[in-house]
Amino acid sequence: MTSKQKVEELQNNIDSMQGEFSSFMLLLNGLTKNNPTTHADDYDLEPYPLDPLPCMDDVNDEELQKMEEARQAYVAAVAATKEKQDEESLAAAASARFHVLLNVSCSKLSDLSLKHSAQAH
Repeated sequence: MTSKQKVEELQNNIDSMQGEFSSFMLLLNGLTKNNPTTHADDYDLEPYPLDPLPCMDDVNDEELQKMEEARQAYVAAVAATKEKQDEESLAAAASARFHVLLNVSCSKLSDLSLKHSAQAH
């Protein structure tokens, strides 16, 4: 290949790259246009009202201890599942999670029954 052919090849490469660069810049300019009204309807501007957190004052120390033990057992089961990656440890983690949810649900149910009995008296 002669030097003249190399120059022509390099010039063609430069022209091609400049075209690609121009196309890329047009794309970026189109994507970065600041037009706030274009997609304003896609966003909900009203804050979503969250339910208040349940009162933890009604949870006694024994229930809290059971919840903490269930949580620790779940964390240990998940760690074992990550390490072993077998069906048995996965089942143990699912069971531990069920116990966490059961303890939380029982705590909420006892809160509801306490509130209901307080309202009845």
